Amino acid sequence: MLDPEKMPTLLTAFLQREHPGSEVIVDSYEQILGGFSRLTARFRAEIDGEEQWLVARGDPPPEQSTCATDRLLEWRTMRAVHATGTTPLPRALYFDEDGTQLDTTAMVMEMIEGEPLLHRAAGCDGGELARLADQMADLAVAIHSTDLSGLDHLEVPADWNDYIDGCIQSWRDIEAAHPESDPFIRYLASWLDENRPLPAPLTLVHGDLQSTNVLVRADGSFVALDWELTHIGDPREDLGWCRWNEVIQPPGLIDRDEEAFCRRYAESSGLGSEIVNPQTLAYFSVLSAIGACRVALPTVAAFAAGLNSSLVTGYVLGYISTFHQQFLEVTSAIEAGKAAQEVRS
Repeated sequence: MLDPEKMPTLLTAFLQREHPGSEVIVDSYEQILGGFSRLTARFRAEIDGEEQWLVARGDPPPEQSTCATDRLLEWRTMRAVHATGTTPLPRALYFDEDGTQLDTTAMVMEMIEGEPLLHRAAGCDGGELARLADQMADLAVAIHSTDLSGLDHLEVPADWNDYIDGCIQSWRDIEAAHPESDPFIRYLASWLDENRPLPAPLTLVHGDLQSTNVLVRADGSFVALDWELTHIGDPREDLGWCRWNEVIQPPGLIDRDEEAFCRRYAESSGLGSEIVNPQTLAYFSVLSAIGACRVALPTVAAFAAGLNSSLVTGYVLGYISTFHQQFLEVTSAIEAGKAAQEVRS
């Protein structure tokens, strides 16, 4: 997928294998932004005269990779979630698992016409932002309500505490494996352990739910993109991660009125306000960042060792530089809130 000149030929042959005996034409191949960790392109295909626009999404070469994730897992998850009919996402159509046909492990999916939610929100006033926030809460509920019976390829934790134990240990593990010691991460892991919220039922978690990964269709409906970090865990991870990303990519849908957002999600999901509230979102805005750190810190280490030449690593470095500041603000706010509550009681 790194060579746009030959991709129409490769895709034509690939689709002909998927549709034996059919006449296939592929043109208008164009690399696009989005899903910065993967190679992404759109193209026009005609299969027996029927036109459709499709998206190819594949792995970059190791020296340009900024995020090691599993395309087969993403493919199987997207197919299973789409089959439930409860969550709007692109339909994954074809898969080159071993990369022999498209020069890299890649999937081909339908192209969804729409505007990134981040762009839509940037041009909205307060009332419209409130409506978009409600839709974002509803999208999260739809994802977290997915029937897990068709997702047997995803690991299911023994229970909530076991899962949280693993997340916190992951913080310690990435710090221990990093070339440079980071005492703040060790502090963070201890803080997360000592300040656990009430448990929630384990559900499907998108893993990267944020406004840049949501498209708004012409009819105003939402579509969730980029399912590469999907797993089974605490649903509040998605809410916390979305909240954290809003700090670095405004405007925010959650932080404009966290109480209202939490109330909408809590009522729609049935979890209640003790489980979903601004304090638990703050906690999970820290805990959920392990997914990004787990892939970002090794990328930085590889860059320092001369094993990664991707320019995107520069973006990752800037991203990491905000971690300490944001985490410290979140933990300090939660501590202040707990102290104020103790005084009132």
